[in-house]
Amino acid sequence: MTDPARIVRVVDIETSGLPEDEQHAICEIGWVDLDLSTMSIGNPVTFLVNPGHPIPPHIRAVHHISDQDVADAMRPDQALTQLMKGMGPDDVFAAHKADFEQNFIGGGGRRWICTWKVSLRAWPEFVSHSNQALRYELQVDAEPGFDPAAAQPVHRALPDATVTAHILRKQLALRPLERLVEITKEPGFLYWIGGQKHKGKTFKQVAVEDPGYLHWIVDKSDMSADDKFTAKWHLQRRAA
Repeated sequence: MTDPARIVRVVDIETSGLPEDEQHAICEIGWVDLDLSTMSIGNPVTFLVNPGHPIPPHIRAVHHISDQDVADAMRPDQALTQLMKGMGPDDVFAAHKADFEQNFIGGGGRRWICTWKVSLRAWPEFVSHSNQALRYELQVDAEPGFDPAAAQPVHRALPDATVTAHILRKQLALRPLERLVEITKEPGFLYWIGGQKHKGKTFKQVAVEDPGYLHWIVDKSDMSADDKFTAKWHLQRRAA
């Protein structure tokens, strides 16, 4: 049985490529800590990381980190050592779309929270569940102690981690930490259905109007695990 967590370390990374690319490594990391006893957000840390290979131009266009910027930076393994400092064995990591971060950060067996997956459950009707969309939907900028300057520029590690931490604090006001961890272990539960055929409709609507399409998603499509999980859930509920 795990002991109560003291902190959630909310982390964001910028990388030199996607996990499926031949070369991919961290080129920037940033985090803040959410203290679970006070719900305060603090201890901001960020630094550049040398991925050990050139950053492709199309990737650099996202975060604008250059090879020159990271030339004298620490290695990814050294960065991860720094990330683990100050964390107890029962403390928790969080990230927005945490599956991505987990491809680069092992976490030492610690639990994870994906604020994207949790947001799909907490606020399913939102048009977008991106970090910045949630920031404005939830009026994070009006939160006491939130510094909009600390959230800039977007697509950099510490600003994005800062926004994610404030989103997480709102999520923890709705559900206990353990439930957020459980949600993270499942695929994302989607509200809006993808593809052109039923664009603008919800999975719930399509389950009534065209359940065969949901069967196609589950059995024959190459759609995401999130789509298949959601379609299967609605089909099972309809059959109950």
